[in-house]
Amino acid sequence: MEKARILVVEDESLLAEDIQERLRTLGYEVPAVAHSGEEALAGAALARPDLVLMDIRLKGEMDGIETARVLRERFSLPVIYLTGEADDATLERAKATEPLGYLLKPIEEKRLYSTIEIALYKHKMERRLRRIERWFATTIKSIGDAVMVTDTQGRITLMNPMAEKLTGWKSADAAGKPLTEVYQTVSAETRERIESLIAEALREGVVVGLSNRAVLVSRTGAETPIDDSAAPIRDIAGNITGVVLTFRDVSERQRAQQALQESEERFRLLVEGVQDYAIFMLDPAGHVTSWNAGAERLLGYRPDDILGAHLARFSTAPDVRRGKPDQNLELAKLQGRAEDEGWRVRKDGSRFQANVIITALRDDQGSLLGFAQVTRDITGLKQAEKQLRDSREQLRALAAYLQSVREEERTRIAREVHDELGQALTGLKMELAWLDKKFAEAGQFPALRFLRQKTREIPEVVDQIISTVRKIATELRPGVLDDLGLEAAIEWQIHDFQKRTGIKCEFASNLSDIALSQERATAVFRIFQETLTNIARHANASRVKIKLEASHGKLLLEVQDNGKGMTARDLSGAKSLGLLGMRERATMLDGEVTIVGHRGKGTTVGLRIPLVRPGATRET
Repeated sequence: MEKARILVVEDESLLAEDIQERLRTLGYEVPAVAHSGEEALAGAALARPDLVLMDIRLKGEMDGIETARVLRERFSLPVIYLTGEADDATLERAKATEPLGYLLKPIEEKRLYSTIEIALYKHKMERRLRRIERWFATTIKSIGDAVMVTDTQGRITLMNPMAEKLTGWKSADAAGKPLTEVYQTVSAETRERIESLIAEALREGVVVGLSNRAVLVSRTGAETPIDDSAAPIRDIAGNITGVVLTFRDVSERQRAQQALQESEERFRLLVEGVQDYAIFMLDPAGHVTSWNAGAERLLGYRPDDILGAHLARFSTAPDVRRGKPDQNLELAKLQGRAEDEGWRVRKDGSRFQANVIITALRDDQGSLLGFAQVTRDITGLKQAEKQLRDSREQLRALAAYLQSVREEERTRIAREVHDELGQALTGLKMELAWLDKKFAEAGQFPALRFLRQKTREIPEVVDQIISTVRKIATELRPGVLDDLGLEAAIEWQIHDFQKRTGIKCEFASNLSDIALSQERATAVFRIFQETLTNIARHANASRVKIKLEASHGKLLLEVQDNGKGMTARDLSGAKSLGLLGMRERATMLDGEVTIVGHRGKGTTVGLRIPLVRPGATRET
């Protein structure tokens, strides 16, 4: 334990030395001895003692009382006065400095020790009390609630800033006034004056709070809805010494509660008004806690029948009906939301297809409160979707049939044009050759020479017609496609395209060992033809790269040009470019056509179709 440091202030040197020696004998430390008030102030500033023994009568401009006053104000030092005798006026001055004791000269050693110890203890307690008071005052001023303290007569002794703000009274003006004059409350419903809680707290000796909604009327007449309570203040013996009243402005809370109530009512009306959706709430275990009119209409249960029942009642899954956890609830717990489509059971046992959305509800701490489930009957929608799928399949089959018929017709026409018309023209050439021979045998008549000359010119025209007929026949149906396959047909088309347009083409393929059905080969070839036609008409390209390959069960065709590029705006008019037909052909074979263009950087057309029909291992 540290020794207490005591400053001795005594103008008689012998007595000062005696006191110093006694103090050291008693176990105290004497850091300085002063003989005047000025020396005492200097010594206190330097030594920072715990206690001062002060002679009341000091020589100089400052006596002991004045010195003690300065020491208390400047350093908060406790003082014990040393005195031989003093008149009443001097003693009154001494009391004003709040000394912690008096020692009469000559000083008894026991009296010296006891007085010092008591003074040190009292000073320690006073410092602790002042800290508590400062902490209490700071707390009272800082808290958001209004605080008022009264004595046992109901007179105000303390108000914090929030109480000043709500009541409109300054603490200095309200001090000593009856609480009922400063703190006036009325009932929010009846507008009648409410009895002060102070009287009840004093009378009952317990904490009391207002049960009815109260409105505080301030000094200026402003009204504030409040919550308040009063508690008795007791001393160490348990006696009531006053009452502390706390109250707070609940305007925001009431507005929030009102908004919440209105929101809940709107939500309730909305949920109840929805007839096409079953909306109900579940507890964390999956039991129904609320049930709307839509749920009653869709599932057939009245609220009295279903509240408290488990969700499994509507399920068709055997394991769920036997009590196993519902997977949708478990998924909603993990992910916050789960959606499912499947069969559900009504009260009468009938089944329907439903779309179910389950959302987990959690509080601010993340604890599971339950689930919200929305169920919608989609039986009609599923039937409509099936009908639409069937219609699409029928249309797709019809389109495929029409494409097949068209290709067959093109093949037939190409064959007839090539064979019949070609043979007829060849026969015509033979007849012209015979006629030319006859003209030669007839002699050298001038008229016959003219006819013979015309007869020799006609075969050239016939040759041109034959060439045109062959070209038309080839365009209708290239024989190389049927005879040598897709890869050879594309190479032939590339050669013809380069010859007609002057656009250089590069071709790469790995289809040499893969046989395609005639249907798929024809579709790919026609899409390729249309792509080259579009390039020739619109791309302004000088080079085209073509890639044909099979990968992972898919046939891939990619045609990339270096032309002006097709943008999104250009693609919006794709019908005029024949792209619609390309996409239709690909769709019929479960494939797709993609077109990617960048302004000034060319366009890439991609085709991807299965090598065989889905579900089949080989096509014929």
